[in-house]
This record gives sequence, structure tokens and C-alpha cells, in this order.
Amino acid sequence: MNDTRKSHQPIACLNLALERNNQLFSEAQSLSCAALDILDRPYLDASAFSQYQEKRRHADLKYDHAIEHLRSLMTQYHPPRRTQHFR
Repeated sequence: MNDTRKSHQPIACLNLALERNNQLFSEAQSLSCAALDILDRPYLDASAFSQYQEKRRHADLKYDHAIEHLRSLMTQYHPPRRTQHFR
């Protein structure tokens, strides 16, 4: 029983990490949509455009974080395969 629990632990950890990664991408998308909503306002002044730029930067940082998180997961759970050279 204990061996089964240990063998499923990496899968459970990966699932949890992928769920978190999905949340990061969702948060980034929400920020991106909020930024675009600012541009859809009927009157866009310099202040509103600055708000847009700030939200856009925040969304970009969140996307970068999500991508790096996913890259880390791929490295941790799927190490790069060695290429075999055939002669």
C-alpha cells in the first residue's frame, strides 16, 4: 500500500503543478483582457493609456512566469532524451 502511494506521488505533484500553471495562464489572460478593455473605452486619454500599458506589462510578466513555470515542469518531469548517433 505504501509503495503504491509513493509511485502515485510524482503524478499527483505533476497534476498539482500543471493546475497551478493553468491558473497562471488564466491570470495572465484576464490581465490581458482587462488591458484591452481599457483601450475600448469611448474616451482614451494619456492616463488611461498609461493604465493600459501597466496592465499589459503585468500581463506580459505573468505570461513569462507561466511559461518559465511550464518549462521547469517539462525539464523536471521529462528530462531531455539523449540523442543517439547512428553510424
